[in-house]
Amino acid sequence: MKKLFGTRIALWSQRPNALAQMRIPLLRLGCEVLQVESFAQLGQWVKSHAIDLIVTGLSAEDQSAFELVTWLNEIPDAPALLVAGRALDMDLYLEVMRRGAFDCIRLPLDEYELARIVGAAVETSSLRQPA
Repeated sequence: MKKLFGTRIALWSQRPNALAQMRIPLLRLGCEVLQVESFAQLGQWVKSHAIDLIVTGLSAEDQSAFELVTWLNEIPDAPALLVAGRALDMDLYLEVMRRGAFDCIRLPLDEYELARIVGAAVETSSLRQPA
């Protein structure tokens, strides 16, 4: 997908390597995948519009996606948030979507579905950016 070439995607998780399996499929789509080292770094990237999309994980054990989506809602023109998780619990999925996540994707990945969702998220985010 040429429209995704150069799309800057930040992978954020409080658990090291929790999103490692997202990296290769995103690179195959032509995206630039950035591993976030700290929440402060993510904040700088978000506020400076250095990223187009954030991908984070969600599970019964790690629900930091809720904090992240709440924080992003307070920032004008923040990038979209894509949540990934194994066997997503429907209640968790619906709640994170209700709070403002763009979408959720199940792991292991379906790369065609990933391409569709990332493309839609980036397009939606770009429509919210100031001209």
